[in-house]
Amino acid sequence: VGLGRPSRFDQDATASGIDFSSTKQVLISSAKYLDITALALSAFRAARAYNWGLSRNPSMWSQVSDSGGHPDYFDAEDDESAARKQALLGDHLSDYRLRLLELVDVGEANGIVTVFITQPAAFGTAIEPATGWDLGRIRGLWDLDGHNSWQVLELYNDVTRTVARERGLSLIDLAQAMPKSIEYFYDTIHFTNHGAEFVADYVQDQLCPAVAAQFPAHQVRPC
Repeated sequence: VGLGRPSRFDQDATASGIDFSSTKQVLISSAKYLDITALALSAFRAARAYNWGLSRNPSMWSQVSDSGGHPDYFDAEDDESAARKQALLGDHLSDYRLRLLELVDVGEANGIVTVFITQPAAFGTAIEPATGWDLGRIRGLWDLDGHNSWQVLELYNDVTRTVARERGLSLIDLAQAMPKSIEYFYDTIHFTNHGAEFVADYVQDQLCPAVAAQFPAHQVRPC
């Protein structure tokens, strides 16, 4: 997100037709059309993740340090964090804004109503309520601690909020609503089952009134 041009993953995901440039690309591109190929590709990727030690066995929260009883804290020097944040941002925020605007324009041209959702995370300037862990000191994203990772992520969320406001679009601010809790996050960014239930309920509660107001003829029951 925020890159000046689509990544290879983006290109593979949005391209139409079968790509015959290599055996790998034939399998990847045909998975969008053939269920059996999609199943085989998913099984292959799951096996590879397992072999790389990336399978979802104990969550990161259970991997606590023996001495402190908390995930290994990651304390970067302030000047190092500032340099990393500056390198991360660069022109990416403006690129991200342009991509959001392009999504809105494409949607409007095709009769699609865009709804934006901000990105939550477990890291940030907060204390995990069940354990007392300092979520600002755990390792976040981009080789930053939790506090600085959240600052960077919120800059992107602010762009999302601004574009939604400027274009008169509905915004579901999940980043602010989602509790930073091990009950809801499997790791610093992915949801547990309870987290997924929270997201589903919150999005439903926020989305239903907005959709009902815009399409009242299609509402079959109160929100």
